[in-house]
Amino acid sequence: MKRIALFTSFFLVGFTSFSQIGVKLYGYVREVTPGTVPRGTGENGENISRAKPQPTYLVYLSAPSKHPVSAIEMWIKGERFSLRTEPMTQTPVVVPTNTRKTITLVAKTSNKVQQLIAVPFTEGKEFSLAKKKAAANELVVVYRQNGKYYSATLKKVTQLEPQFNE
Repeated sequence: MKRIALFTSFFLVGFTSFSQIGVKLYGYVREVTPGTVPRGTGENGENISRAKPQPTYLVYLSAPSKHPVSAIEMWIKGERFSLRTEPMTQTPVVVPTNTRKTITLVAKTSNKVQQLIAVPFTEGKEFSLAKKKAAANELVVVYRQNGKYYSATLKKVTQLEPQFNE
């Protein structure tokens, strides 16, 4: 009986040392259309082409304040990006819609929340497991917590209604 208890305790200690501690990933995509759409022809007589809507990704990473995380890189639809992070000072995180309503992206939490902004990739450490996960998931974020590297994934990001600029 003592062997079983000892084995179980070692198993639990080993399991918790390799687990991620309370990290949650939120991912959204919203198409942003430009303001006034040009019409007619340009100075050289060619038709003015309409600007296509650009997808904007809103990605948030939440972690307990006791176990802070440092985001390293992000994969969106198999494409690798470096990151710029901005701490969110308040939760919930909400965005307005075109109908004057708001959508809650991150619920109220006591965790530390940071927005992850994709920037062009710069060479760094190679994370082969993240590349494999990016093939099967729409969003993958690699982060460091307690000196170890982990990844958080989302199979699909949530599609928000388009934003029309004026």
